[in-house]
Amino acid sequence: MRKLDITIQAREILEEKIEEERMKLPFALTANHLSELLGISKRKVYDAIAAGDIPGAKKINQSWRIPRDTFLSWFYGEEVIDKKPFKEIRVVK
Repeated sequence: MRKLDITIQAREILEEKIEEERMKLPFALTANHLSELLGISKRKVYDAIAAGDIPGAKKINQSWRIPRDTFLSWFYGEEVIDKKPFKEIRVVK
C-alpha cells in the first residue's frame, strides 16, 4: 500500500470518528454543556453569550440554547455567518 493511500484511509477513519463524537452531543447545547466542553464556569459561558462571543445563542423562555453545529464550527475556527447578538424566543402556551 502506498503512503498516500494510507494517509487518505487514516483521514477517512478520523473524519468518521469525529462525526461519531459530534452526534453524541445533543442538537441544542445548554450552558452546562458549553461549560463542560470548554472547561470554564457557567458564569463565563453566560458572559460570553451576553457579549455575543458565542454565535447562534437563543434564549427560549428562561434557558439558553446553542445549536451544536454552529458551536462546533465556531469552536474549530470555521466562519460562522450568523454571528448576530443573541435572540430571545418566548414560547406561548
